[in-house]
Amino acid sequence: MRNLRGSILLVIISIFFLIIVRLSSVCAIGTDVPMPVDYCAYASDQNITITWKYVCPSGFSCFVEIEEYQSGAWNKIATENAATFTKTFTGQPYGEHRYRMRAKLIYGLITLTSNYTPIFYAYVIKQPSGFTVSVNPPDPIFLTGGSSGLTLKWNPNSNASSVEIWRSKQGSIIFGRIATISAALSSFNDNVDPNTNYSYYIKFIHKDDTNIKDDVSLASAVVSKLSLPATPTNFRANAIDKNILMTWSHTKACDGYKIYRWKTLPTIGWSVIATLDKNTLSYNLTVSEYGQYSFKVTAYNSSGDSPSPPEQEVYSLMKPLGLVATPLSSTSMKLTWSSIDPNATSIRVSYSKDGITYYFLSEFALPRTQIVVESLTPDTKYWFKIIAARWTNWSNSSDPVSEKTLPQGTPPAPPSELIATASSCSKVELSWKDNSLDETGFVIERKEGSGTFGEIATVSSGVNTFDDLTVSPLTTYTYRVRAFNSFGKSVYTDEISVSTPACGILPNPPSDLKVNLVSRAEVHLTWKDNSNDEDSFTLERKTEGTSYSVVKNLSANTIETNDTGLIPGTKYYYRIRTHNTYGFSDYSNEVSVEPPSLTAKPEAPSELSIDQSSCSEVTLNWKDNSVIEENFILERKIEGETYGVISSSISPNTTSYKDNTVEEGKRYYYRIKARNSNGDSEYSNEVSLVIQPCGHPPNAPSNLTLEIASSTEIQIRFQDNSDNEDGFKIERKEPGGTYELIVVLPANLTLYRDSNLQQNKIYYYRVSAYNSYGVSLYSNESSITTPKETTLPSKPTNLIATAISQNEIRVTFTDTSDNEDGFRLERKIFGGSYVETATLPPNTTTFSDKGLQPNTTYYYRVRAYNTKGDSDYSNEANATTLQEVSKVVIRLYIDKLTFYVNDTLKNMDVAPIIKESRTLLPIRYVAEALGANVVWDAIEKKVTITFKETIIELWIDKNLAKVNGEYKLIDPANPKVVPVIIPPGRTMLPIRFIAENLGCDVQWNGELREVKITYPGR
Repeated sequence: MRNLRGSILLVIISIFFLIIVRLSSVCAIGTDVPMPVDYCAYASDQNITITWKYVCPSGFSCFVEIEEYQSGAWNKIATENAATFTKTFTGQPYGEHRYRMRAKLIYGLITLTSNYTPIFYAYVIKQPSGFTVSVNPPDPIFLTGGSSGLTLKWNPNSNASSVEIWRSKQGSIIFGRIATISAALSSFNDNVDPNTNYSYYIKFIHKDDTNIKDDVSLASAVVSKLSLPATPTNFRANAIDKNILMTWSHTKACDGYKIYRWKTLPTIGWSVIATLDKNTLSYNLTVSEYGQYSFKVTAYNSSGDSPSPPEQEVYSLMKPLGLVATPLSSTSMKLTWSSIDPNATSIRVSYSKDGITYYFLSEFALPRTQIVVESLTPDTKYWFKIIAARWTNWSNSSDPVSEKTLPQGTPPAPPSELIATASSCSKVELSWKDNSLDETGFVIERKEGSGTFGEIATVSSGVNTFDDLTVSPLTTYTYRVRAFNSFGKSVYTDEISVSTPACGILPNPPSDLKVNLVSRAEVHLTWKDNSNDEDSFTLERKTEGTSYSVVKNLSANTIETNDTGLIPGTKYYYRIRTHNTYGFSDYSNEVSVEPPSLTAKPEAPSELSIDQSSCSEVTLNWKDNSVIEENFILERKIEGETYGVISSSISPNTTSYKDNTVEEGKRYYYRIKARNSNGDSEYSNEVSLVIQPCGHPPNAPSNLTLEIASSTEIQIRFQDNSDNEDGFKIERKEPGGTYELIVVLPANLTLYRDSNLQQNKIYYYRVSAYNSYGVSLYSNESSITTPKETTLPSKPTNLIATAISQNEIRVTFTDTSDNEDGFRLERKIFGGSYVETATLPPNTTTFSDKGLQPNTTYYYRVRAYNTKGDSDYSNEANATTLQEVSKVVIRLYIDKLTFYVNDTLKNMDVAPIIKESRTLLPIRYVAEALGANVVWDAIEKKVTITFKETIIELWIDKNLAKVNGEYKLIDPANPKVVPVIIPPGRTMLPIRFIAENLGCDVQWNGELREVKITYPGR
């Protein structure tokens, strides 16, 4: 029985030894059992599939054991044949699933297992919910905004990393993936063709941690939607009197068209006034009142109206009243009227010579109070009609008027409204109104006191001012003016008198005159007062094409005033000057302003800004650029949606608004525009803001950086981007592992040293901030490799110095360390001290030392260094640089110990011999005479000869040698010629092979038994 037990035990030991041998031969890793590779777990709906690869060693039965982490422990859930490579588990609960596996090998009675794989994951993701597809029609009240695309929305899933969007188009049943977006988003805008039906579904994806196959949810339900029709183009609308015609263009891919009209009563907004079929591209309308009208046209289908419909403003204009024609000369006529529609921007003039057939003359821009028609025929009757116009909107014609031009040869009409101003003791300024078109010029006459009038100047046609510079101080002058032409002179203007002041210092002129609108009929003017001796200021004003006239006189030291009673739509110019007892200063700069017309829309607000007041309120501020707004319209949208009005009753001149209907975590966009009865301004700039919760997690840290502190310590730094954290959490992982918390730092501390790490290993780090409201997002991830512990480097070996030329020696050595930072090469000459001549980078094994002296022996040594210090020195090597332009002749004699180098007698310890009819000798004596280097390797029994660029390698008893790495027969004619060793241990080498490969000429003298070696050879 004892023998039987011993036999069984022996068999078991033998089998175990056999298994170990087989594993060693298969895995090449000793006795370790290989783990499965390319393992992966992925979910599809509620099914999880695990896949792997495994090469089973010959003779074994191989299995994989799969474990899942459940209820705080690892539980084996399956054992599968390793060759199946896959296992699927159905009906798995939603959420994260953690797995690991190992290989199990069975050989007879022996079972071996591998290490477990790193943990890998699968996520069972719920089917998307709340999935909707909607159109983006324009705002139903203001018909603004909207888009032609379709908007997809769904409820987000925290286990997903991305969302796949699949779509099919009308006419196809095939779905194609059109986008993969971040799971942080819960909406998607798809650009689609108009009036086309689209179907969609979405899937949630979780990125697989092994990058083999991702987790995917069950697809959502399919949702279909018809996109909005295309927006009509080329929309035109114009009015003649009260009749309005509208036309547009369209593809007709829709159900029809809607005509909208802007109304303010009973409610403000756009109202449908007509619905037309899709083949109708025009519409006529008669309005009941004159005035401004706004219209829009949309195409529509079952999903709604087309986005951003075009708008046209139309003006129904009443005909002009009170037209009067007044002859000015034999070739000109003046037209005036008593009433013109306030919405008109121009007047169209037609004329006739018979009162029946009218011809269009020209169109004249408003505002103006008269039109002068020129180039008429003298003494001829003309009929005139005018039309009020605004763009392509026309009134009916006025009632016609007729008048006859003056006969040829009539004197000009007299000027009027003569004004005289004594601006100083030596200057009187005159101005008048020119009432004629055919004057040749104007005659200015003057009298002094009670004297008689005399002509003092004549000015050209069209000139209506004159400065009289021939006056004296403290004198009264009277002036009159009349026009003249070749047919005579007009009557005089009314006379006007003015007294010049005493001479003295005039006040300095004002400067920096500015004007700003207050309303359509009022402006505010400011200026800088530059004098301290003025008595008053005189403000003057003119309109385009007229002369300046005094608006008002202001008391001394005044620096601002308002000017009222202005005509809307008229451009005004202003200037101002000071006055004292000695006269007027020069004028200030000129400024201009144009009050908005009665039909003008307000200017757009600008500089819109937003600030969060609380977790439920934001404050908006803007700049009001208009004086004619009646209210502001504030619009808001949530990211991914369209704009809607949140307030249409913000009072004029308001520049701020508080919105207290916002919600935490949402991004809101805002824009604002001004409105009056004529329409809306353009929008301001757009602003947006994400509403932060009243209590919210801190902002994520950033700029995470790592530094090596030692071979087992890493210094961690990061940037604190919040002011409400309670602290920071630093996490660390190793390659293939998962992050684990290593430390919690207090608030505001942004530096930490991680200790007790392993040398020469990669570590990954990330950091987050936290407070009572939650944890921030993670910072950037950063990684670093700890270094090996630093030791002194090993010393270099096999240092060889070889003369290359008269001025260069090549140094080579063997690098025996893997932790040097570099090498320090030192050099000396005979009898001198070593000096560092070069610092070489790590892994260097050769260096050319140049700039040396010819025929000089240099000695070298080298050592490695790193942060720990320097290694020991290498062996010492030396070489002698070549002589300058020298010839070397060596004569050797068989069986003799004496030889000659350049006729100098020398001795050797072993004489040359003849073996196999070839001369062999100790090569060192020839090599040193040439300046070559000889190295003997006792292990390989190899001689290496280095001379300049040539390296010859020979082996004892071998007929092959290497010359610069290329194998050659030493003597092709006699393969028996080989290097030999003779007593007392001298290496004898074939001289001809070596000398000729070193560039020498070799000659044999049989009578003298002499070998002559000459360098350089022929």
